[in-house]
Amino acid sequence: MERLDHVHAAHPFEDVLIRLAARDGHRCVFGELSALPAEPEGLICDLLLLPRVDHKQGWEVLQRCLPDVVIELGESIGVEVKLYSFQARRLRHRLIHRLLESRPNLSLEYSYLIPLDRGVHQLRLQHFLDFCAGFSAMVSEKPFISRPVRIFSKGDALLCFPYLKVKKWHFRFELFGKVRGIKCSQKFYDWNYFLARVQHFTNDLKANNDVDPCLYVQVHPKNYQNLKLIEHLLRRGLRGVGDAQIKVLPGHAPLELIASGMMNSFAFSDIQIAGFGTNILSALAFLHSRPHGVSLCDKEAEGRIQRLWNFCFDGLIHRRELLRQRHVRKALNNLLAALR
Repeated sequence: MERLDHVHAAHPFEDVLIRLAARDGHRCVFGELSALPAEPEGLICDLLLLPRVDHKQGWEVLQRCLPDVVIELGESIGVEVKLYSFQARRLRHRLIHRLLESRPNLSLEYSYLIPLDRGVHQLRLQHFLDFCAGFSAMVSEKPFISRPVRIFSKGDALLCFPYLKVKKWHFRFELFGKVRGIKCSQKFYDWNYFLARVQHFTNDLKANNDVDPCLYVQVHPKNYQNLKLIEHLLRRGLRGVGDAQIKVLPGHAPLELIASGMMNSFAFSDIQIAGFGTNILSALAFLHSRPHGVSLCDKEAEGRIQRLWNFCFDGLIHRRELLRQRHVRKALNNLLAALR
């Protein structure tokens, strides 16, 4: 694993992963990517495991080593890769084609824990769930790691946002090496899409609780510098939430650590977790004993005409998020079916 600031999970997980590896007789080492030899001949390995072959860090590792077999494991807990833009898909196809063309003896395999078009392998899933349980047990031995989950109480909810891209310009262009254009007040792309679904989620939350719940928000690692902006837009945009509190969590604990702490908490059975991306599958893996507590944050329209209108509108205006929703829903349903 790479120990860099943008790999948010490395620091909290280091000690636990080292202990887990040692328990099975392995040695786990964290190092920086820059420490690898610059030339491919400097590092030869039999097997290289990557979340995504076409990802920036994965591609850099491939340029510095000569593996016999490369296995793409998928994103999050091993969800089959599905990119949401034509440009990203073309780039991924081009990079993989270039890799196989430059190294004809390389074997490239795809081994996803959560595939989209077939069932989940039960034995492999059980091994992963056992690992999550072991991880949670080790986290419970270090109270200072699981401190963020102690704030949850009965009826609260955790909302997990995907990466929100900040919009700073109405339009811009480059002239003589300088960026020109009309700036706008900072906001996020597709914010109305997210806000409508969060509104629907909070309305259901209030309807099912006798007291006003607290909505905790877990943001994407790349949005940790936008915590105040997210909280401000939520408070200003959500309507009819009454005295419900909205708290954006700091970024020092990944979702996996929060979920691990929930497993050891008496209140977790009454806490709802909802989200938009594949990270909710990670939460589900830790809280699999109560799968109905984890859900996709969505807005169910009433009536066939309204659903058709929403589908067409989102397909034109929020195409990326619509594709993300369909991808995550398919993976989530596949995992839920395997857990039954």
